Amino acid sequence: MKLELSTQLLKPQTNTKQANGNHFALAWNFRPQGTNLYFEPGSTYTTFSTQSGATYEWGLNHRAATDHDVLMLTMGPQQENLSINSAGQDQLMQLRAWLKAQVKMPQGNTVEQYTVYSDPFAANGGFAGNSADGSHFSFEQSDGRIALSVWLVSSNGQGWFSFGTNSTHYYRDLPEEDDEFAYQADYTAASDKTMLALTCYDSNLTGENEQYREWFGNLVNDVHVEKQGTRDIYSDFAKVYWENSSETMTTLTNYAFSTSNLKNENTNIANGSFEEDIHLGNQRPSKFTLCSPHWRTTETDHRIEIVAKNDYYIDPVGHSVTFTPSDGDYAAELNAHEASSLYQYVTTEPGKQYEWGLDHRGRSGRDAMALIIGPRQENEPYKDNQKALDQYQQIVQWIQMSVDNYVGLDVVNFSQSGCSKKIILYSTKFDKVGGFANASSGSAFSWTADAEHTEKWCVWIMASENDAWASYGSNALEQSKKVDYDYTYTIPDGQNQSVFAFVAYNTANGSNSTGNFLDNISFREFYRIETYTTPNGSGTYFYNANTKTADFTYAKNYVGKQEKNSYFMVDAKRDDGAVFIGAFVNGEFYSADDDAHWTRLEDGTYRFEVDKVTKHYKVHLVFSKAGVQYDVNGGKAYHYDPYNESTGDFVQLSGAGASYTSHAAVGQNDDWKFMGWEYAGSGKAVRFDAKHTVTHTAPEGTTDSGTLTIKGKKVNPDTGAVGDAVTVENIPESQGATFVAQWKYRQAFVAQLKNADGTWSNVTTGGTVSSKLKGAKGSIDAGDGSGKDEDAYKKSGVAYFVDDGTFVEAVAAPKEGYHFEGWYDLSNPDAPELLSSSPTYTYNVKDRHTGCVYARFTPRTYTLKVSKSVTGNMGDKRAYFKMTATFTGLKAGQTYAIEYSDASAQGSHALVARPNDRAETVENKTAFTADGQGKATVPFAVKDGLTVSIKALDYNAVYTVSEDDYSSLGYHAELTGASGTLNGPRVTVAVEAKATNSRQVAVPTGITRNPIYALAILAAGVLLATGMVALRLRRGSKRGGRL
Repeated sequence: MKLELSTQLLKPQTNTKQANGNHFALAWNFRPQGTNLYFEPGSTYTTFSTQSGATYEWGLNHRAATDHDVLMLTMGPQQENLSINSAGQDQLMQLRAWLKAQVKMPQGNTVEQYTVYSDPFAANGGFAGNSADGSHFSFEQSDGRIALSVWLVSSNGQGWFSFGTNSTHYYRDLPEEDDEFAYQADYTAASDKTMLALTCYDSNLTGENEQYREWFGNLVNDVHVEKQGTRDIYSDFAKVYWENSSETMTTLTNYAFSTSNLKNENTNIANGSFEEDIHLGNQRPSKFTLCSPHWRTTETDHRIEIVAKNDYYIDPVGHSVTFTPSDGDYAAELNAHEASSLYQYVTTEPGKQYEWGLDHRGRSGRDAMALIIGPRQENEPYKDNQKALDQYQQIVQWIQMSVDNYVGLDVVNFSQSGCSKKIILYSTKFDKVGGFANASSGSAFSWTADAEHTEKWCVWIMASENDAWASYGSNALEQSKKVDYDYTYTIPDGQNQSVFAFVAYNTANGSNSTGNFLDNISFREFYRIETYTTPNGSGTYFYNANTKTADFTYAKNYVGKQEKNSYFMVDAKRDDGAVFIGAFVNGEFYSADDDAHWTRLEDGTYRFEVDKVTKHYKVHLVFSKAGVQYDVNGGKAYHYDPYNESTGDFVQLSGAGASYTSHAAVGQNDDWKFMGWEYAGSGKAVRFDAKHTVTHTAPEGTTDSGTLTIKGKKVNPDTGAVGDAVTVENIPESQGATFVAQWKYRQAFVAQLKNADGTWSNVTTGGTVSSKLKGAKGSIDAGDGSGKDEDAYKKSGVAYFVDDGTFVEAVAAPKEGYHFEGWYDLSNPDAPELLSSSPTYTYNVKDRHTGCVYARFTPRTYTLKVSKSVTGNMGDKRAYFKMTATFTGLKAGQTYAIEYSDASAQGSHALVARPNDRAETVENKTAFTADGQGKATVPFAVKDGLTVSIKALDYNAVYTVSEDDYSSLGYHAELTGASGTLNGPRVTVAVEAKATNSRQVAVPTGITRNPIYALAILAAGVLLATGMVALRLRRGSKRGGRL
């Protein structure tokens, strides 16, 4: 059978094939006799470059098409003469026969490993040489023979099984006898070219089909070889198969294999629209499964579901609607056959910032999924059965269980659609069996980083309807949709490989096997481009050589972004009478005379070009004209006479000896810190202090031409410190001098604590804040500076003046007994804006951003719930029983509320009467107050079905719940959760104490179990019995009288 893939047949009517280009074909499948299709046995092989003496490891996934299949994997030096003999047997098939003669046949899901010494391969399926017994193979080494490493991989048909480095049960450091999975899936290369071959070894066909045992079965995918200790993948095969309605493997009719690039060289998402290597079957052309190139899955059967345009997608009304992928012809369905994770590795550069974008859609209603970005782990994510959770799923589960705050989306009940804020958490490293390394805290997860929780994960949760595709991240922005969450990811130090993972979080119909369509995924590195100009000129920004994006002027700058390795250019155009001096590019001055950076066009325009964008660019064009120009660079208007607002920012020096002394520029608010005046001209740039003097010097005897001289003191651009005197002379008067104000911008972080009355105080009682600044050129402590939040900085926070472009990482650390609520922007005190619910909040300072963000902490509080149940046929469910709760460790003088599940239970209640007890009542109060030592004793009356809730109890408070003794009435009491310390991890925790009173009396069959009626019947029985005794006594007296 000819498969529609590129193959190389070494001989007609044979099935030995060599990988050719991007594809090779394999016909390991079976059709019953009587059909006109014929499949031949054979070996499939590929060769790749290796380093002699280096060790390489293999991995693959294997599944039997019968009850039991065995695959033979062979590695050895490249053999130019791998070929077919006259009997249709290649050399590896002859090796298979020899091994079977040695009774080598693994059972179960195992691997047997052998080193076989073979005569070198010769033409026509032969060998060069023979042993004494005529065999070309031996387990003993001898001269002239080549060493072949052979693994017999055995699987049953119950599912896919992973072997070698694909399996989390594969341990490199254990000898075989220590673990059944600890075989060595490695090969030490003997030459610079190595062969890897796959041969059908055996299957479980019997009866009339037994002759095809070596022709059939052995489904294989994700075969790869990597150099030990690296992630470099040399060869990788992906399986594509058709899915039929019964899901029965033995009825699948065709299998095709194709190589897929998993070398992890991509610097952005590859195959993000799932269009590559698509092979449609003839049974269900609209839906099929495959291992999609570049993507990996934790599904136990290793399948990824790809969907084409079709009409089987069902909306909530219940009728079919046409489903169309959002980009291209195909999309993925995240819930393929079980809840799992779909992921891809990307090569990343530490310190760089990426933006993600994607399209998501529900299937039968509102579906939800999570996007996780973080560091690639040494151990692969893993789940060993369909119901297990891989590590990415466990991350999402922990978020759902641990998030106490609103994160921009209801991530528990999914009552709305949209995308959450960026959620940041930390974990220990992945282990080998689907879990995490142990932590001394007992939890693999934490909201903050520490010595054990070192792996940082950024998570976004998205919920989408099924009526249309929803775009998120950069995809939404490209459609001019509102984006109120941070969709960027900055690569941490040392992280050269990152993972981009999707987790099926929730489906509208509750099914794990349908829902969460995914398409048009991107993960791209973008760089910010900012363009500015001084007065006396303008600029034009071009996104590429042919696309004019925007003009910019002194009054209106332009800010955009460019994808990594893209091209942009900026044109500088002077006004009449002005001169183009050059530009500050990322703080470095490029003079207009510098031919390495500027191209002068015929119309006098100067052009600055960047062929490949690999960093952020801030381009500030500098123009000048005769006189002195001051560019406030975003600050408030400059008046050369500070006492006369009618004066402007341009000074005309008239006549020889005329001079001007400057003053500092004024920022837009107190959060701007003036860092000096930058002068650019005559091929150089100098940072002057606020007060400098420009003097016009004319040639002797003239007044209409000459030069300018600038005198002042030099300023350190990082710290703002004023240094030595500096003079710049011989500036042509016709050129003039232009000064550009330089700024740093305050970033402040303040801790707040919620008070009992709901207000907030700037204190560190509940937690502290800290920050890390990356890319800051000499950040300046601003904690003692001015500003509307000055007191807050001093009391409970930190503040810094930093440059535009600084990457900020703010960290909130709650203290014991307190909960971090979130980072807030309080620019509008009446409507606080939640910026992040994660303790770690990151952002880039841009657009001259200043401000203060607040980390809000709340005390951890607890609710003690005391519930009562009365059981037994004699238990009185209407009676009240007395219970008492005692507390220590409360806040002295603090009042605590009490609530009752039945409001009518408030007030006084008579308790059930005990023998020899006088009548007693207990008042159910709605509040109590702790004494001066933080102690309290709270009595209350409870009955069957009533729950008493004592609210807002303090962290580490100790409680004890007791009940009066009612055993004299026949009640047997059981109390659970009767004492404890309130110190759980959640912000508000309900602790339950349950009391059960059971009173049981044996009654005749058919007697009602209502205790009132039962008592009445028993009482009547007692009276009747008494009457009978009295009657018998009376009768007895009469007889005695006769005697």
